[in-house]
Amino acid sequence: MSDADRAAVGAQLRIAAYREPPITPEGLARTVVIIANLTMALVTIVVALRAYIRISMVKTSRGWGWEDTFVMLSYVSPRAATFRPVP
Repeated sequence: MSDADRAAVGAQLRIAAYREPPITPEGLARTVVIIANLTMALVTIVVALRAYIRISMVKTSRGWGWEDTFVMLSYVSPRAATFRPVP
């Protein structure tokens, strides 16, 4: 398959995809989306407070440790995939 054929197939798929209306969650699905967003907000607050406390403790003996780095990495990586706007 040539690049021109792939581009034509991609254009056809794009047209077909945008012809369909977006799926909006209703009922239990909407509740799940709302709970997921609230949980994400709570986790954001907790992780931000942890980072603030650890950064302010750098001057003391404990400071920033390897576990704090892993907490930040585990928080940042799935954030974009988790957020879903509530229609």
